[in-house]
Amino acid sequence: MFRILRESLRQGDKRSVAGVEMVVRSVKANPELFASLLKCFDTDDEALNMRVADAMQKILVANPRIAYPYVEELFDLFVLMDQKEIRWHMAQIIPKLKLNRNQTANAVEIWSHDIIFSKSMIVKTFSLQAIYDIADKDEKYRALFIKLANRALKSDLPALKARARVLKTQHKWSM
Repeated sequence: MFRILRESLRQGDKRSVAGVEMVVRSVKANPELFASLLKCFDTDDEALNMRVADAMQKILVANPRIAYPYVEELFDLFVLMDQKEIRWHMAQIIPKLKLNRNQTANAVEIWSHDIIFSKSMIVKTFSLQAIYDIADKDEKYRALFIKLANRALKSDLPALKARARVLKTQHKWSM
């Protein structure tokens, strides 16, 4: 099944999401295929990686439990692969997982770095959202979120500013 999933996601160029919906439907119907989907990443094929991450994110929005047995593998992919498409999808996936303290701290550190240094507006924006999602569950990251959101409000990137503005008004914790 691995080959079928991989070939379905290999079609087209980087702007195409060919095969993603078919893979999403297949894994939702047979959650045990998630392990095969994880194996589809290829360090030499950015278009494939983008589609694998996109499929994973769509699957896990519907059912994050599918990923629980694979937290270590997903986290390792997040840490090791700095392709922007993987970063922004993982910023939507990782906060939904049950991470240990070290993983949480490492993820927040990566996202903080991405907010400041990434060249991708989408990565910056989803990284800010990810830190908010973590801070909403763990109060020790709330001050950092406020600091990064204030920094984002001074950014030249309209999408980042807008996300920071929404998140700052949305949070329900007191500082």
